[in-house]
Amino acid sequence: MSALAIQHEPDLPIDLVLCAITAGATPRAVEQAVTERGQTDTLLMLARETGVAVTLIHALIEEGMEKLGLALEEVFTNEPNPEERLRALCREYIDFGTGNPEYYEVMFVLHPERMERYPVEKYRRARKNLQPFIDTLQEIREDTLEEIELAVNVLWAFLHGVVALLIARRIDGRIDTEQFVEIAVQQAAGGSISREMLSLR
Repeated sequence: MSALAIQHEPDLPIDLVLCAITAGATPRAVEQAVTERGQTDTLLMLARETGVAVTLIHALIEEGMEKLGLALEEVFTNEPNPEERLRALCREYIDFGTGNPEYYEVMFVLHPERMERYPVEKYRRARKNLQPFIDTLQEIREDTLEEIELAVNVLWAFLHGVVALLIARRIDGRIDTEQFVEIAVQQAAGGSISREMLSLR
């Protein structure tokens, strides 16, 4: 398998290969890792196999956060109704996670022991992806910023659980996935809008 062939494997993103090479892995090392592990490699596995785990993982976290941020920002910009926008943001988050499981793994699932060298300030900047949710909820609810931020973090935890279960295929096979996601979106957005969910008093 040539390096060019690797870039065209349907289950292996081109930017993954380029990122691995940029981080220091030779095309041959990338090729060997893919050949040995198969097309369904996760980004983390490729990072381990090419010996550039820390650099590659950090680069992938930043790249993934940027992709997620752009997707959420587009929703925020294009939907004028705040309640509909909140639902659309929830849906976009789930769609991003399930559509980009390799990125999502290194962004939010990777065990903390492998994150210890990722700069805290960078991760805090990455959390700006919650801002569209915060700004949207502020248009809906008349509550303090502290209450809004708490509600959004609870919302994020809910959405993360949905994405993680879908990626791991831990949802009962008898349940229609699309229906599951739609109900999850409605409950996530509706719960965040509810006054009871926002009250700290």
